Amino acid sequence: MHEDLHIQFQSQFTTELKVERSHFLQHKPHTIVCGMGGSHLPAWLVKNFDNQPELSIHRDYGLPVYMYDSGIYDPKDTLVILSSYSGNTEEILDAAAEALVRGCSLAAITTGGELADFARTHNIPLVILPEIGLEPRLAIGFGMRALALILEDDALQQEILLAGVREDLFPHQDTVNTIALFLKNKIPLIWASNVNTPLSYIWKVHFNETTKVPAFIDVCPELCHNDLSGFDVTESTSKITDSMGVVIFADPNDNPRIQKRMQVASQMLIEKGIGVYTVELSDTGFSKAFKTILLGDAVARELATGYGVPFPQTPLIAEFKKRMSE
Repeated sequence: MHEDLHIQFQSQFTTELKVERSHFLQHKPHTIVCGMGGSHLPAWLVKNFDNQPELSIHRDYGLPVYMYDSGIYDPKDTLVILSSYSGNTEEILDAAAEALVRGCSLAAITTGGELADFARTHNIPLVILPEIGLEPRLAIGFGMRALALILEDDALQQEILLAGVREDLFPHQDTVNTIALFLKNKIPLIWASNVNTPLSYIWKVHFNETTKVPAFIDVCPELCHNDLSGFDVTESTSKITDSMGVVIFADPNDNPRIQKRMQVASQMLIEKGIGVYTVELSDTGFSKAFKTILLGDAVARELATGYGVPFPQTPLIAEFKKRMSE
């Protein structure tokens, strides 16, 4: 990863965030973060790596289906945090309108756009993210800090800041080159434990948006009950499985049975002639998360350079949005 990318990433943890109308913020027993694409990733990282199981994430139009049954959650007991990096995400604007009508408390995180206008019109607390040229999938530091501000959790804020400015987060180029060589001309499939699923998902997003290739994830132990069977190679299916490159996140902090499942599954794939690369995760909490995310970003960039594809732009998504607006 180039030095300017180091600086750009770490600046997310030193740049001040602008907060508007914080005095209108109302905490509730139930919190939902509505976000699509890269805009829901900060909440997922906070939920999994700060152990906040009560935090819900919604990636769709409207609100979660359980919000329409007042016997489960009363909208008046719910804080809906609207997260859209661009501020123009269709699904999140729809969720905003629905949450307002249903009487939920609201807060917003964005760089601007229609969501910022909506928040100002309706006196909704708003955190403005600085635009420093980051794609949403890499603006996770800003998003996590914004979420901590809305939650008014000083300990969470400090934990994020301390992890984000560490100098040992960035991968060695030799490691990046080795993984990129392994995945060259392969469709990445990333295996991880439940707690590390956000990290495997972010790798998938890097490969989709930066490298412009399909990529997939699966979760252990569930993958041992279905995904593994997809590699029971025969002569007639070997061309399909040969196109896959399996990356396994090995985490010493995972349940020992999960670790054994990963090891056994990996050995069985190797015996079937399937390419497997094991990424040894290090550290814990947000430091582990940032290290793993930055490694995936660097590998995706290396592959993109080798393939000669443009990054970090996502022209196909831009074209899709254009057609949806017609």
